[in-house]
Amino acid sequence: MAKGDYTIRAINRAAKLLKCFSFDNSELSLIELSKMLGLHKSTVHRIAKSLEEEGLLVKNNFRETYSLGMVIFQLGNVVRNSLELRAVALPFMQELVYKTGETVLLSVLSDSFKICIEKINGPQGLRPAIQIGQALPAHIGSSGKVILAYIDEKKVEAIVKKNNLQNKTFTDIDTLKDELAIVRKEGYAVGIEERTIGGAGVSAPIWGYSGNVIASVSVVGPVDRIKQAGIKEIASILVDSAKKISINFGGGEFLDKSFERP
Repeated sequence: MAKGDYTIRAINRAAKLLKCFSFDNSELSLIELSKMLGLHKSTVHRIAKSLEEEGLLVKNNFRETYSLGMVIFQLGNVVRNSLELRAVALPFMQELVYKTGETVLLSVLSDSFKICIEKINGPQGLRPAIQIGQALPAHIGSSGKVILAYIDEKKVEAIVKKNNLQNKTFTDIDTLKDELAIVRKEGYAVGIEERTIGGAGVSAPIWGYSGNVIASVSVVGPVDRIKQAGIKEIASILVDSAKKISINFGGGEFLDKSFERP
């Protein structure tokens, strides 16, 4: 199947329209956008109207021009924070790989999914198949649970509802809530064969300057090796590294805050 068979023309056109904006062209009229895209003005108007409704564009009715909306600004901040977090976390992740000999992941929450934004493979064989950029249900596995443990309960319920609670470990929302309470008490999360048969992970929360848990750092590997090394021993090293990342990312003052739900 050709590459073009996977694309949707309307989305491609919308993306190209957004790319027309720059520091030099922060405000553009329909005529200008039409020329830049090589599309009829009516077609550009429909695309711009749709983007405006979603908050991706803002229209200046007086000048009949468009500029990028606040949603773009918000998404840009998400990307910027992720890039900054990766830079801060990387040396501590490398230290974790050295100390544990296992693969180390850095994950964030996006909508109802956990997304791996950085990964360093351990030197041993049988490495986890998780890829950077891969989105997985947030409530399955330690890396997502340790973030869910520190967010509003109603939001947890909404996330689980979206993902249909498909997990052999949790058969209902109350069981998951009990697990999250344990995570808050212990300060780390454990996942044994929740996503992959034979796989295990231990994760700790990373706090940001806003006072919220913004990410998780995880040590993952075959369940036999993780158990042999000792889950509590791995957790102790991991929590210490997560604290260092939090301090360097501006969340140090929140490390001793109460683990009660907001």
